Amino acid sequence: MEYEYIYGPDIERDFYSPLYEDVLIDSLHHLNKNLPNDAIQEALHKLKNFENGELVQKNATFMDYLQNGIPVRYFLDGEDRSTIVYLVDYQSLKITHLLLLISGLLLRTVTNVRILFCF
Repeated sequence: MEYEYIYGPDIERDFYSPLYEDVLIDSLHHLNKNLPNDAIQEALHKLKNFENGELVQKNATFMDYLQNGIPVRYFLDGEDRSTIVYLVDYQSLKITHLLLLISGLLLRTVTNVRILFCF
C-alpha cells in the first residue's frame, strides 16, 4: 500500500483543533460527491462543535458519526433537505489516500508521540 508520510511540525494547521481540515474537507467532498458544499460544511461544523457532555458521551457521538455518518440539514433551490455525510466508505474499503502524520515531542524523560492516520 502506498502512503504519504508527513512530519507533524512541518504542517501548517490550527494546533488547537484535532482535525486536519485541509485534508478532511477534500476527503469529505470526494466521499460525498453528490452533496453540496453546504451539507459538507454542516457536517464539519458538527465535527468541530460537539454538544455539551462528558468525554464518554463525546466519544460515543464521534464513534456514531464514524460508523453511521453525520446527519445534516441544508437548503437546495429554496427547499429544506436532510441527508447523511459519510466519513468512511464502508461499501468500498479500498483506501485511496493514506496519510501518516507523526508528531513527536521529547520532554525530559517523558515522550509524547501522536500518530494520526488519515484516509
